[in-house]
Amino acid sequence: QPADVTACEGTDVSFSVTATGANLTYQWQKNGFDITGATASTLNLTNITLVDQGDYTCSVTGDCGDVTSTVATLTVNLNALAYAGPDAETCESVSYDVTGTTAANYTSVLWSHNGSGVLIDPTTLTPTYVPGTGETGVVMLTLHVYGDCADATDDMLLTINPNSIAYAGTDGETCEGVSFTVTNATADNYTSLLWTHNGSGALNDATTLTPTYIPGLGETGIVTLTLTASGDCADAIDMMTLTIDPNASAFAGADAATCEGTAYTVTDATADNYTSVIWTHNGSGTMTDAQTLTPTYIPGVNELGTVTLTLTAQGDCQPATDDMVLTISPAATVDAGADGAVCASGSYTLEGVAADYSSILWSTAGDGTFDNASEVNATYFPGVTDIANGSVILTLTAQGIAPCNMSISDDMLLTVAGDPTVEAGDDGTTCEDGSYTLNGFAENYASVLWTTSGDGSFDNASLFNATYTPGSSDVVSGTVSLTFTAEGFGTCDAVNDEMNLAISYAPVVDAGLNDTICHDESYVLNGFVENASEILWTTTGDGTFDDPTLLNATYTPGDGDIFMSGVELTLAATAILPCGGVYLDNMYLTIDVCGYIPGTIFENVIFRIAPNPAVDVTRFFIEKLPFDEVTIEIVDMKGSLISTNVYRVVNGKVEDRIVLIGLEEGVYNIRAKTRDYLKTLRLIVTK
Repeated sequence: QPADVTACEGTDVSFSVTATGANLTYQWQKNGFDITGATASTLNLTNITLVDQGDYTCSVTGDCGDVTSTVATLTVNLNALAYAGPDAETCESVSYDVTGTTAANYTSVLWSHNGSGVLIDPTTLTPTYVPGTGETGVVMLTLHVYGDCADATDDMLLTINPNSIAYAGTDGETCEGVSFTVTNATADNYTSLLWTHNGSGALNDATTLTPTYIPGLGETGIVTLTLTASGDCADAIDMMTLTIDPNASAFAGADAATCEGTAYTVTDATADNYTSVIWTHNGSGTMTDAQTLTPTYIPGVNELGTVTLTLTAQGDCQPATDDMVLTISPAATVDAGADGAVCASGSYTLEGVAADYSSILWSTAGDGTFDNASEVNATYFPGVTDIANGSVILTLTAQGIAPCNMSISDDMLLTVAGDPTVEAGDDGTTCEDGSYTLNGFAENYASVLWTTSGDGSFDNASLFNATYTPGSSDVVSGTVSLTFTAEGFGTCDAVNDEMNLAISYAPVVDAGLNDTICHDESYVLNGFVENASEILWTTTGDGTFDDPTLLNATYTPGDGDIFMSGVELTLAATAILPCGGVYLDNMYLTIDVCGYIPGTIFENVIFRIAPNPAVDVTRFFIEKLPFDEVTIEIVDMKGSLISTNVYRVVNGKVEDRIVLIGLEEGVYNIRAKTRDYLKTLRLIVTK
């Protein structure tokens, strides 16, 4: 049997009956009337409305008779209705009271919105909307109506007209006496503009967005420029700050001092009205953090004296500079002196050196004593332990002067020994252009020294095996006495010994002066030699000597000598022991081709050069030459071939220029050659 149903408008409901029997048919009625198409055991009603409300029954017919269900009543509850009212307008920050709102079928109402403001009395049909701070534009106010069935909503649009907006632009800067034009001011929702200021200057174009402020005479500091924008709603005011900068100022700090090799950091520098700072200096060192007010100066190697550190403050206006002087004081230095020696029964005067110190002090690793340990040249008296050990270490310590307060020390070794002995070695012999290695010996000495009775020199006169080089007087006399002296320790007496050095002579060689002959001549040489065991002439060419062991040998040029226009002849002399080696001297024999080579008639051939002398270029001319080709060569006075070129002869004639660029100033041979013809001319090259 169907049950009573209460449902909301727009929902779906079902009525069902249960029957038994054969060949059943169903027919539903509403308020006693058949419902078309309702012929099933279940009646489905969709999206019901108030029209569907009523009493429902179902008649069931079968083979054995009819039956009707009991009455089931459908009650339809209506959905809520909402109207939020007409759209409206207000001004920024001005509250709006909602009017014209209606609602039905509800149990309660609630307003909501998408704005940044707040709603007062949102559970009534007449709320008030209070815009948020600075809120403009369109806000949607939504009415929510709640009932027993479906809720209802409706919107109204509230347009919040903006107040005037003014933006005076970003804060700006200018320099004293320099005008400033506002470039980024903006305004909205306005009908007029006006700028004002609190400075001592003046504003041009004060009713535009780009006014120009002209600072007053001497005006610096901050000026406020105020922009007022007036419109339909509230006026807007905004200000920008114009900073009028004075010139930059700089103070590099008080003069200061530091120690050699010690970095100094500036701590009291100041600057005003700047955008950046940079330090420079005139020292040999380096500077770190040079773009801050606390730079560090690192002195250069061995840098002393004063360094000027210059601070430059760069601002938007005139930059400023200032100097401070950094005095770099030397650190204490100390040198205990060279190691020394003293006789056991004597005393030793120290040779310490110190500088830039406030105090000094000698100390000993032994048991000796000082006459005054606070003097750099104190005298030391060896103790019993010093004598037994044979030596003692003495230390000189220097205390630095502020700001260099460190102490520094240095040691020297003092040898305590007996009387010296010395030997100069055996007598010897050396060559006049040679040297002699000595063979001295000494014991128990503080120092040794070689001296000479002549005018020669030692490579190091303080060495046992010093090398002696004879002087000109030694060579003339043929002998020299060399003395080896050993100085004793402390009060020990010096001793010496002598040796004699005999001096032999090296060969003297002279090949004679350079000379010139014709190609068909021989040449008698004129050599000179002294202090030689033997002599020998040699040639760079292919000529021959009648006897190359004679000083006045006769030389006959070979074909190659003639071809090269000369030859170098060398005279060699072998030294007499102890002098060693072979001594050489050269002469150059120039060989001119006089005329033409015999055997062929070339009397009519003409060969000439012009200009001569020449600088960068000259020309050659050949006529009546019975050959098709000719070779032109340039040869220097030592026979070296400079260049060679082959030219074609036409009707016995040929001419061309000869480029001399690159040749050194001097005399050159210009040769014209064919198979049977050879002619040489002299060319003088000048610069």
